[in-house]
This record gives sequence, structure tokens and C-alpha cells, in this order.
Amino acid sequence: MDTQLKDVSELLNLKFDTRNELLYAVRRFYAARGCVLSIRSSRPDKNVILRCDKGGSYRNSHQLTEDLRKRKRTSRLIGCPFEVRGRKQEEGFWIVDIREPKHNHDLDGDAEGECSEVEHGETQPNANVVPAENVVPPANNVPDDNITLEEITVAEEQQEQQQEHRNSNVVPVNDVNAHFQILHSKFKTRTELLQSVRGSYAARGYILTTRSSRPDKNVILGCYRGGSYRNTHKVPLVERKKSIKSRLIGCPFRLWGIKQNDGFWAVRVKNSTHNHEPANDISEYPLSQRLTRDELETVDEMTKSGQTPRQIMLALKKKNPDLKVISKTIYNAKKKIVKDKLAGRSTIEALFDELIKAGFNCNFLKDQEGHLTHLFAAHPLSVVLTKCFSNIFVMDSTRKCSGYKMHMLGITGISSFNTAFYSCFCFLEKEDKESYVWALKMFSNILGHDRENQPSAFVSNRESALTDAINVVFPTTANVFGLWHVEKSVKDNCKRYFETKEDWDAFLSHWKKVVSSPTEAEFLQSWDEFESIYSEKGDAIGFIKHDWIPWKEKFIRAWSDKSFHFSNQSFSSGEDALEKLKKLLHVSAGDLREVKNNFSTAVEKEYKDITTRLESEKIRVLYYCCKVSLFENILCRVSEHALVELYKQYEKVKKGVVDPVCTGRFRATMGLPCAHSMVNSEVLNLDWVHQQWRIDTRLLPRRNPLIGFKRRKEDLCPYVDLNGPKTEPSDET
Repeated sequence: MDTQLKDVSELLNLKFDTRNELLYAVRRFYAARGCVLSIRSSRPDKNVILRCDKGGSYRNSHQLTEDLRKRKRTSRLIGCPFEVRGRKQEEGFWIVDIREPKHNHDLDGDAEGECSEVEHGETQPNANVVPAENVVPPANNVPDDNITLEEITVAEEQQEQQQEHRNSNVVPVNDVNAHFQILHSKFKTRTELLQSVRGSYAARGYILTTRSSRPDKNVILGCYRGGSYRNTHKVPLVERKKSIKSRLIGCPFRLWGIKQNDGFWAVRVKNSTHNHEPANDISEYPLSQRLTRDELETVDEMTKSGQTPRQIMLALKKKNPDLKVISKTIYNAKKKIVKDKLAGRSTIEALFDELIKAGFNCNFLKDQEGHLTHLFAAHPLSVVLTKCFSNIFVMDSTRKCSGYKMHMLGITGISSFNTAFYSCFCFLEKEDKESYVWALKMFSNILGHDRENQPSAFVSNRESALTDAINVVFPTTANVFGLWHVEKSVKDNCKRYFETKEDWDAFLSHWKKVVSSPTEAEFLQSWDEFESIYSEKGDAIGFIKHDWIPWKEKFIRAWSDKSFHFSNQSFSSGEDALEKLKKLLHVSAGDLREVKNNFSTAVEKEYKDITTRLESEKIRVLYYCCKVSLFENILCRVSEHALVELYKQYEKVKKGVVDPVCTGRFRATMGLPCAHSMVNSEVLNLDWVHQQWRIDTRLLPRRNPLIGFKRRKEDLCPYVDLNGPKTEPSDET
């Protein structure tokens, strides 16, 4: 039915300052008469054409016939010919022309409520549309003194319509006025657009994510709950160990951000509906817990200083009480910071680059695909100390080191003062004999090939591949096991078979008696007694018999005391230094540059302490040793630690408690004259003291070898893979 509108002369005679004023007036005029208008075409600063909301016709874009359709086709488009045009005059104002005043349908008496979304947003001249940089997400349900009674009625109608949508599981965006503020704002950059749009929708309980993006062209935003679960592992439901949980429920909401020809960014709505209720608290969404760039820098700095995630979280919330972060957010931020600093490199490759820049003595191996499989590194000051104190070294091989996904072999030396220092460390992809041989050859290169610099003994853990490698590279060097390794292994595997602490302490005491057997005959006797006493503890005895007795020559006193281990088999000073080395190289406490700096600082402190103590003990001695004429030739020539051990032997002579038979154990293990040598001696001969304890022949440079030292990565010897053709490294490397 055709319906002709009347009394429009008042509208046709009006002049409008802006296009928005024209749209607002025209839509309000026809909405009051039951007609909803929509923009069909527009030319900025020239004209705009409005047609009835029911104009046009249904387009069968999928080319489906009625027989093939699964759903019944419905459409509001009935080809209504009504059309109004707004034109901009040369004077700068806008006027209205009615090109076709007729409709082919009855007018809706409640069209004003349907049109309210348009009225309050796009066409209202006083809608406070501001540029993107000034857009502030509006608060819901806040009264405005400038809103008229008519507009309040329209807002109430909007709320009723929204409630109907919620009941049908389709939820429109709240606060339509602010919604259209964003739609008709222009943004200078893509970042401004994203911040404004996300902030506006977050205030309504919706989180938006980037679905796709083309730099300097467009960006598509979708609801955080859009999409559907993807079974990427192709695991059937019946075989799943965990139930499927997903936040994705196929929400259809979509917004487009488009960069226009004038360089500004604008927002276009592709689908404005949601299929879920808005969140009452957006903190439940992980995206709301994102940190800003400044906050990420704070996390990085506090992580370097050793602060825990809990402390970092409290510090961030103190600066910003509205920050919605949890401890997991901090852990994820730390992980992201490390990933960004790696820049596509593996952790071990990044560490290698940092060590090369710092002037470390490094060598490496790579596989056929170019992946780093072996890395040897020694600080220049560690190399100086290693050459100066080259008699005894403690080795420890660990399982895959945290963060590097490679096994680590750490080596520490023992100074004349019986203190440990870092010698070198090596990362290996495999714990096999070939890898350990390569690592020990690198260690041999920094020692040099002078026979006087060859170690007297290595103290290590029970690693068969490492033991075999030591026999290959250092065939004349003794290799003993650290007793702390033996005791820890026995405790971890045998303690569970004893119900009371007293029984376990008695078992451990009998085992220590077996380990400390001074002769082979006494060992056999002690072992037989041990087996008979604990015959009922077959599992515990079986473990020791199977895992440790075959290696008895490496740790039982009857055999191990025949080599110079300088009491480092029993004391764990070297092991403690290796534990500190692992912590220094641990990457979770900071980035790799921080790891390198911490390690360098630790080595430099060790070097300074040793050089200072070396010069100090050359001019200062223990007061009670000065009174003993027996020590006249060795004062200020041997270390204070050696003097203390010699004085203990002297007290045995002084008190007359010297054993009648000399076993030679003290001289064999410590390299010092025992009490039996002091009985008939007036003065100790300096030649009786092992070079390990001599300080008069030690000379360490005061100048830091790193000063003026430059080494390029290209200067390193590119060793081939161990699995490929064998190429022995030259002595000059």
C-alpha cells in the first residue's frame, strides 16, 4: 500500500550547518511517522542519500535453489522506493530534497524505538563525537543533565529491546551512544584505534582480540569467545585423558579497522551481535591481564635484581591498583622477555654470543643442520688460575641444565689455600664418551702440554663415560670419586628400607667403616661383616654391591689414598663451587647478558681474593708457627693451610702420640711430611712440600687480562661434528 507523507515543507525549508545535523533532523522527522531510514550512498562534503530500511531486495549470494536450502529464507527487504537526498550548497550549508516520497508498505507505529540506536549515535548533532585520542569509555547508567525527557524514553525502550535480545541468546553492545562515538571517530594510528575500541568494549564486559591484520591497511577485531575448538592433535574423544574445555563458543561479533586515503583510521561494524552475556568482571579474561610496555620493563628490572614473581606483582599493583594481574601473568611476562631477547636463537646459542663478546676462551661444535651441540667456555682469569694451580680439579656432570636443554660439565680447581675457583664449563648435547673426550681436550688446551702442568688427580662423580674420557685424555692422572656423591647415592636408594632413624644411622656408620678401610685386607674383612650384619636388608646390600663395589678402587681408602687428592675426596668445597656455578648460569633469574655479567663478576672476585691472599701470606705467618724452629725453612713459602696441617702433625710429636708404624697415607694424599718425618728432623726440607702448597713460586698478574682483549667469533676453530669426519684440533687453537 502506497503511503504519501504530508507536511514536510518545514523540513524542506531548513538549512543545516553540518551533514550530521541534517541526518539527525531527517531521521527524527520520519521516525516519528513510523519510517526508519538508512544511508544507501554518501560522498563526503557533497551529498548523502537516505532510503527506507525496507528498500532493496534479497540477494541470493550463494546461488541456492529452494530445494537445496536447509533453512527457510526470510528478508525484511521488499523494494520500498522511498528516497531522500541531502545536498551541500556552495554556501556551505546542507538542504533536503525528497526524490521519492512513497512507500510500498504500512509504516510501523513504533519505528522511533527502532531508530533510537541511529538517533543517539550517528545522527545526533550534540552526541559529543570526539577524536580517537579523546575517546573515554563511558560509564553505564550515569545520568546526563543535557539529555531530554524524550531521549530518556528512547533509552528505556533500548533497554527493553536489549533484554529481549538477551533472552534470545543474542546480546547487542551496551551504550549505543558511545558505540557510535567510536564508529564516527578518526584515529591517527592503528594503536590508538585498538586502545579506544578495546577500552570501550571492555567497559561493557566484552574483550576483543585481533583476528587478522594487514600493516597500514586494515585490522579485524573479534570477540575473545569467537571461533571454535580445534582438535589439532586429532585425538578421539574416547582416548582423551582430560576433558575438553574451551572458551570458544563461536561468537559472531566482528569489527573492522580501516586506514583511509587521508591517513586516518576508521571503524566499521561487520557484525554487532554476541551470542553470550557480557562478563561482570573482565579480570577473568587473560587478555585483561596484559601488561603495558612500562610494566614489562619493571618486570625485567625486578627480575634481574632477584625479586620473586609475588614481589613483582605486589609492586605493580602498588603503582596501579586497578591492574588485574595474577602470578601466572608475571611468569608469562618473564618468559616473553627472555624469548624476545633470544631473537630466534636457542638459549645456548645466545649464551655463546654473549661469551664471545666478553672475550671468553670458547670453542664449539655444530651438527649438520647448524645447531650448536658442544660449547666450551673459560673466563680469561679462570685460565690464568687454572695454569697456576693445576694439580687437583673437581668435576661434576649434571643432567640437562635448566633453560639450556643440554648437559653441563663443570670443572673447578683448588688453590694453594684449599679454596675452589671456577676453571671452565662445557655444555654437551649428549653424555657419551666422545663428547667428554672433546670437552677434556679443550680443557687440556688451556692447561698446556707441559708435563709439569698436568693434574695429579681428578675428583668426579660416578659417570662411566666421563671416567673413560679421563683415561683417554689424561692417562697418567688419578681419578677418584667424591665421597659426598657416594653417601648421597646410598642415602637416596637405601634409606627407605629402614623404619627408624637409629637403624639407619647404624647402617650408615657401618658403611663408612667399610669405605675408610686403610688396607685391602681390612676392606674384605669389613665388607664381610657388613654383609652378615645386614643380611636381612637384601635390597640395600644388593644396591651397594651392584652399583658401588665394582668401583671400589675409585673411592675406598685402601686404593684412593695412593694418589694426591689433597683431602678433596672427603670435603666438598669443589662441589659447593659447582653448585654455585649452576646457579650463576641459571637463566630464569635474568637474561643471558645478566648471566654472563654475574659469572664474570664471580670470577673476578675469586681472582682478586686469591692474588691478595697470595701476596699477604708471603709476608705474614701464623704466630704459633714462628715459635717452632722446625718450620724455619718453609715460613712464607707455603700456604697457611699447609702450615696448619703440618702443625697438627707437629703436635702429635710434641704430645708423643705418633703411631709406631708409618702408613704413608698423609704424605701420599696431602703431599706433606707426616709426624714420623718430624721425629728425627731439626728443620723441614722445603722439597718435602708438594708444589700444590708452594706460594713462593706463584706469580699472578695484577692486570686484568680482559683489558684490551678482543676476540671475534670468526677467529674460533670451526670444529666438525663428532658424528662426521674426525678432525683433531690443533695445539694453537
